[in-house]
Order: sequence, then C-alpha cells, then structure tokens
Amino acid sequence: MLPTVTTLPRRLEWAALAIVLILAAVLRLGMPGVVEFKLDEANLSLLSLDMVHGRSFPLLGIDSSVGIRNAPVSVYIMALPYLFSSSPVLATSFVGLLNVIAVGFVYALARRYYGSIAAIVASLLYAVGPWAVIYSRKIWAQDMLPVFILLTIGCGLLGFVEGKRWAQLLCLPLLAVTGQIHYGAIVLIPAILYLIFVGRNRLSRWFLFSFVLTVLVILPYAIGARQASLLAPENLQKVLAPGNRTRAITFSESALQFSATTIAGNGLDFVTGSQAWQQFSASVDNITPLFDLLPWLVVAAGLWLVVRAIRSRNSRTPVDLTLLLWLVATPLVFSFTWTAVYQHYMIPLIPVAYLVIGIAVADVWRGLSSNVAARRLVFAIGGLALVAFVGVQCWVNFALLNFVSVTDTKEAFVTPLGDYIPIRDEILAEHPQNMLAKLDGQFIGFHDEATEWNVLLYDVPSIRYTDKMTDVYPAEKALLISHDCTATTRNFTLRPGDKCYALSTVGADDLDLTAYHPVNEAKLTFANGARITAYRWEPDSACLSVVWTINGPAPKEDFGFSVHLLNANKEKILQSDDLSWRGRYWRKGDTVVKHFCLKDGMERKGEIAGVRLGMYLHEDTAEGPKFYNQDLYDVNGAVTGQQIEIMFGAK
Repeated sequence: MLPTVTTLPRRLEWAALAIVLILAAVLRLGMPGVVEFKLDEANLSLLSLDMVHGRSFPLLGIDSSVGIRNAPVSVYIMALPYLFSSSPVLATSFVGLLNVIAVGFVYALARRYYGSIAAIVASLLYAVGPWAVIYSRKIWAQDMLPVFILLTIGCGLLGFVEGKRWAQLLCLPLLAVTGQIHYGAIVLIPAILYLIFVGRNRLSRWFLFSFVLTVLVILPYAIGARQASLLAPENLQKVLAPGNRTRAITFSESALQFSATTIAGNGLDFVTGSQAWQQFSASVDNITPLFDLLPWLVVAAGLWLVVRAIRSRNSRTPVDLTLLLWLVATPLVFSFTWTAVYQHYMIPLIPVAYLVIGIAVADVWRGLSSNVAARRLVFAIGGLALVAFVGVQCWVNFALLNFVSVTDTKEAFVTPLGDYIPIRDEILAEHPQNMLAKLDGQFIGFHDEATEWNVLLYDVPSIRYTDKMTDVYPAEKALLISHDCTATTRNFTLRPGDKCYALSTVGADDLDLTAYHPVNEAKLTFANGARITAYRWEPDSACLSVVWTINGPAPKEDFGFSVHLLNANKEKILQSDDLSWRGRYWRKGDTVVKHFCLKDGMERKGEIAGVRLGMYLHEDTAEGPKFYNQDLYDVNGAVTGQQIEIMFGAK
C-alpha cells in the first residue's frame, strides 16, 4: 500500500518537470566540447570501440584506483554510443543523457512516495548541483552510477515494499551491474538487505530467479578475474596492504568532508586548480559560501526522518528507512581507512541527499495544511529562495564551464575535448592510410596523450607512435601529428598555456644526413633487422643521436639500445640505455633517429670520447629481469659480435 502523498495540479507538475529536465539537459549536454578526455576515458573508450568493431570481447575493464582491474560492465555500456560513431563527443553526451534520466528518476521516486513538492525540490537541486553536473560530463565509469543506483533502489522499493514481482526479479541483477560499474556502489547493500527483510513475506519465485540473473551478470567478470588471477592472495594483499605495509583501519573525517563538499557544490578549486582558483573565485567566492547551507539541511532532514520513524510507523516508514540507510552508508563506509577515499566515491550520496531535503520540505508543507496564511507565506518565501538558489547554482555551473574552456587549468581540468575535434576532423577528412604521432610516448594504455589520440583517430587504419627522443622517417610518406609547430606546418592552437599541435608530412627524403657522421660501412645488421648507419655527438648537451634503418619485418618484441659511453682509453664510464622504438611499429625501409641524452653523470661529460652500441631484448621473469643481447651479422650472414664501437671524431 502506497503512502498518502500531496500532489499539485497536473499542469503545474508537468511544467515543473519540464523545467527540471531542461535545466538538467542544458547543464549536462550543453557545451559538449568542454569536457575532459584523459587516460581513463581513453582506455575505457578503446575497449568499447574494439568491442564494437569485433576486435575483442573484454572480460575485464580498465585499472581502478585501488590497484585491481574493474569489471567490464562499463565497457559494455559505453559500446552503445560507439555503435553510431567513434567520436568521444557523442559518447560523452551519452553519459550526460544517462544523468539527465537520473534526474528524472529522482523526480519519479520522490513523486511516487512523497508527492509533487518533494519531487520538484529534490530533482531541481539535483539538476543544478555543481558536483552532480561535474560528475555527469565525462566518459568515466563513476559518472554512469546515478541512473543505475536509482534503478536499483527503485526496483527494491517496488519489489519488496510494494510486492511487484518483476521488480524482485531485477533488483539483485541491477545491484550487481551497479557494483561492477564502480565498487563504491557497495554502499547500497545495507539498504537492499533491509528492503529484502521488509518484504520477506512478499517474496515470490521471481526473486529466486533473480539469483540466476545475478550470476549471469557477474559471470564475465568472474571469468576475466580468474584468467588474470585477480583474486589470488598475493594480488589481494597488494590492494589491502600497498607497498607491503599493513593498512591500519582507523576512522577518518575525509569522507565526511568530501560528502559536505559534494552536496554543497563547493571545493571547485579541484576543477580549476589552485593556480587558477584565485582568478575564478574572484567572481563566485562571495556566493559559494551560501552553498554550505545544503549539507546542514541534509543533516536536519535526515534527523527528521529518524524522529518520524521513531514517532510514527506507517506504510511510508520502510521507504524512509531505506533512504536513511542509503544516506548514512556512503560516508560511513568510507570513513574507515580500509581503502583510500576520493571525492568521486561520494557520487552515490548526491541523489539521496537532495531527496531527503525534498522530503523534509514536503513534510513541512503538509504540516501547514490547516494554516492557509502560513502556507502562503512559506510558499512565497520558500519558492523565491529555491528559485534564487537554483539560479545561482546554474550561474556558477556556466561560469565554471566558460572559465575552464578558455583558461589554463591543465593542472586540474585538462585541455577540453572540444579543442581536439578540429584537429581530428581535419585529419579524418584527408583519409590518411599511414600516420605517425610524435607525442608523449609509445605505449597505448600508459602514455596519456598517445592513448587519447589513439581513440580520437580510431578510424585511421595505421598510426605509429613515437616520442620526443625518437624521430621516424618512413619509407612511404606519412601524415605526422606532433608539437613541433613551425612556419611550414599546419598549426592548431588550444587554450592559453596548452601545447600547439602541428600537422605535416614526413618521409625518408626529409632526413638531412649531412648533419650526421656515417658509420658501419660493413653494413652489420642486428638479428632483429636493425642496422646503425650514422651518428651525431653533441658534447655540450651530452646528447648522442643514432641513425638506424629497419631491414626486416616488424618484431613482436620491444628492443632496447645499450649505450655504453667510453673515455679515450675505450673504458666504459657512463651508460644511457633506452627503448629503441616499439617493435610493433617497425616497417621495412624506415629510418629512425634515436636521441640519447645523458641524465646522470653530467660532471663527467668532458671525458666522453666514444660509445659502444648494442641492442637487447628485456624480459621480466619469475627469477627477475633477463636481458638477451642481439647478435650482429655481416652481409654474408656470419655473426661478428654484439656491439658497434664508435670513437667520436675518428675517421
């Protein structure tokens, strides 16, 4: 039996709901380019894109902040927008849309159990809350949580309080999905267990079937975790005792502080960064302290629900207690230092915090039902205060988005995704079949920029990544994206303080060999197909540039250069080893220039008179790292050693 609720005229309700959803949509879907797209977003996107294009079916997600791989559920969800386009902008808007739906679910939940007043207040606050908006605008697993949290709680209420069998079937599988999106959703478990207890006399066979569905939902992750030995004792030990240090479980105020900040919408220096915060706060700092009222309203509303549950028990009480468990569990679970805590762990708290405020307001309104004059006064003052507060939070949200879109905030909010799109569009318009990207590194999934552009340019058939210490001159002309902006390149400027991007073409004939000394006239070639042909030594900077060519197919392994710097007596005095270029990127006929600059021992650079160069394969084994030197072959195929010796200045 549903509790008695207060309703407003239907037209007024529909108008209010429309305003709420429009505000939610504008704040979450507006300015779609002003969003972050970093390593986590790119890695998640890459897994989803590979799944959509049939390249893999992931059983694990990306790494988590606690050091263990996430479940693949987020990958499956993000595959939906990537079915239609490889653009991360569309995928980001999809996450925003999910959160607009979550705002609608807040309205529906409050409307069903507490009436129109509670629904309007709760959903309005949720629609415009700064952190509710911030955590709605990124391809981040955590940002997908709200809609699934509300679905889980909603099914729990419908299934176990109202006895709807279909909801009993879906509740536990939804809890399993939500928990796999982000493990922070474990805070829902107390509320769901309570609901099952409350509805124990209404349980049907559909509830038993739900366990089968739950197992099926968990199965892909269970298989992936087993294959990767994620649940092995040594791996769990790394999570629970990082650095082989036992994690002492104590009480910490961090979760409570994060909760207050997240509900209020303060702490926006986390978005702008400390350096830019002073500039931004000059326009909003005199307003945001007003937001501190919200956490206190949540505390007061929560206490009211406790008092009401003690004083009167009726059909509404199980709903009240469910929301209280949801509200209290989030900060409580993370107040104990069993794991590191971050502000985004408070995402499950945001909708219920605004729900309890809406409930308290609705109860006050009902309490004044016999006093028309008091009702009119409360309606006038409360309505104006709510409109003003919502207006101020909307203004802060738009001010923040505008600020980070044109201000150097890279220490916090990195280059907006929209700044990359014109570069992406111009590249895709050329339909390049072969590209080089000289960015921050060569390892997709590890180096931020390379991983981000690997997703942005997913439709390009071949992209090979280098770094600032590796120049590649391919046998066939290739389009090159880099930060080497010159008068002859097509340059793209981003926000102030961000790096310039350059587009150009590069080929083997662009290498000026007159700047190098030829070596290896015997054409000795390493076993992996690499052949050193020239070098340049810069004594002032202690930098050695080695020119080498690729004379064989791309190896599966990655090879390093051993660089042993010699004195005049040909004695090794220093070493500057480094990766050559990832083997997967090698193409026969390419020329590579690898730069080695001394990092340690600069005080001895004046003694350097030569170098011995070799190549090796590095392999990590259970016994420790192992190194396999590459043999050198002459033109007749005979082994002649493993190193090439060059004395600088010698002819």
